[in-house]
Amino acid sequence: MNSWDATNGDSSHRPKVACLCPTYKRPRELANVVECFLRQDYPAELRELIVLDDAGQYAPGAITAPGVKFTTTPHRFRTLGEKRNASAALSSSDVTIYCVWDDDDVYLPWHVAAAVAALEQTGADYTIPTALYTENRKRLAPKSNGQMFHGAWAFRRAAFERVGGYPWIQSGQDQGLLRRFKAAGMRRADPIRFDPRPSYIYRWGTTPCGWHISGLNRQNGYERVAAKQGESIKELTPALEKDWTGLTLQLREPEAQATAIPFSVIVPCRELDEPRSRAWDWVRRKLVAAYPDAEIILADDGLAGDAPFNRCRAIMDGAQRAAHDLLVITDADVWSYGLIDAIEAVATGAPWATPHGKVHRLTRSVTERLYAGHYPTPRSACERQPYAGNVGGGLLVVAKSTLQHVPFDGRFAGWGREDDAWQMAVKCILPDGVRFDHPLYHLWHPPQPSSGDRKSSPNRELYHRYRAVAGNRQAMQSLLAEAEGWPLNATKRAKL
Repeated sequence: MNSWDATNGDSSHRPKVACLCPTYKRPRELANVVECFLRQDYPAELRELIVLDDAGQYAPGAITAPGVKFTTTPHRFRTLGEKRNASAALSSSDVTIYCVWDDDDVYLPWHVAAAVAALEQTGADYTIPTALYTENRKRLAPKSNGQMFHGAWAFRRAAFERVGGYPWIQSGQDQGLLRRFKAAGMRRADPIRFDPRPSYIYRWGTTPCGWHISGLNRQNGYERVAAKQGESIKELTPALEKDWTGLTLQLREPEAQATAIPFSVIVPCRELDEPRSRAWDWVRRKLVAAYPDAEIILADDGLAGDAPFNRCRAIMDGAQRAAHDLLVITDADVWSYGLIDAIEAVATGAPWATPHGKVHRLTRSVTERLYAGHYPTPRSACERQPYAGNVGGGLLVVAKSTLQHVPFDGRFAGWGREDDAWQMAVKCILPDGVRFDHPLYHLWHPPQPSSGDRKSSPNRELYHRYRAVAGNRQAMQSLLAEAEGWPLNATKRAKL
C-alpha cells in the first residue's frame, strides 16, 4: 500500500505530478535518480520526470525511459534559479504538482505518493518533511529537518506560479522560493504525517561529482564547475547505485517483540521532576506499546521528609507487591530494544539477565528528538563514550526468588553504590546469569548527584564490606542475611 492509498480511499481524482530534475555533468548520479523515479509507487500515468541538461553532453535521445521528458542544450543557464524555472515550464499542461528531483540525491519509492497525500489531504501549498536521511562520507543516518533540504520539497503548480517561481540567483534560490511562499501566506504540510517513513536521502560529498551550489565559491564556483570536462554520452541506462530501500530498512526503529510471558515492571522512583517525568512518559509508552499486558509498578521507598530516596527499599517493596514471579526492574529514564532477550532468558531458568552491554548516555538534543518521534541508534550522539553497564543498575530482569536469595540492601542510604554491591553479591551467589550486548539508552536529564555519597561513611563502609567478601559465597551469604529485605512501604501501583 502506498502513501496515497493509505490516506485516500478515492483514487479517481489523483493529481498529475512533474518531478523537476536539472542536471549538469553528473551522468552517474543522473542514472541513479532516473531509476528512483521509475520505481515510484505513484501511478506511472500520473507522473513525469523533467530532465533538463545544459552541459550538452548527451545525445538528444540519450534517455528513453517511460515517463521521462529529456531536454539537452549546450547553452548554459546564467543561474540555477532560471534553470529550475525552465524545468517547470517544460512540464505537461495537466500537471498540478511539482516535486523537486535533484540529480545527486535519492528518492525512495514512496516519495511522490507521500508528498501528494500531504498536499491533497491538508489543502496545503507546499511540503517540507520533518524527517529524512543523509549520506555523508558513505554513512547513512536519519536526520530531523526544519525548513532545509530543498531537494525533498514539493509544491502546487498554482502556488509556484503565483509567487513567480525561483529568484534568478545561484546559491539560495531554494530559500528564496520559501520566502516567497511565506510572504504570500501559503501553508506548509509534512509528508511524514501521512507516511512515517522518510523518503528522501540527501547526499553530500559521497559521489565523484557531488559538488553542491551552496558549497561553491560565490564569485566563480558556478564557472569552475563549467570548466570540468564532461564525456559525450549517447545513451544513459537508469540504474541504482545501491539498494537504498534496503539500507534505510536497517536504520528503522527496531520492533520490540511481543511475548506471552507474564511479568511485572518495577520502576523505583519517588516524585519525578519535569525532565525525568518526560523521560518516563517516553519509556512508559514504549513499554505499553510493546508489552500491553505487563503490570507496571511505580515503587516508592516509603521514606518521608527530606530523607534521600532509597532505591533499594523501593525495588524490594515493588518486588513484594508484584503479581508475577518474573520482574523487570528499570529506571524511569532508560530503554533497551533487547529487553525481550533478557525476559526470555529468565523465563527459561536464568536467575537474572541484563539486555545491555554498554550504556549510551544520550545528549540533550538527541533526547529531544526522541520526544519528537525519532528513535535512538548506537550512533546517536552521547554525552560521554558508551561504557559497560552495571548488572544491578539501569535495567535488570530477575526471578522473584533471586531477590529472596540476593536482596537489594536497604541499608545503603539514598542512591549510590547499591548497584555495585548487588552486582558483586549476585555474581557470587547466583553466577549463572546472562548478559546480552544490546545498547541501553539513557535519556538526558539534568545531572543528579548520588544521594548516597560514595565517600560518606555509611555507604562507603558497607560497599567495602561487600567488596571484601566478593567471591566468598559463605561470607557473602552472611552479609546478605543482615540486609533489610522485603520492607513494607507504601507503593504507587499502576496496571496499564
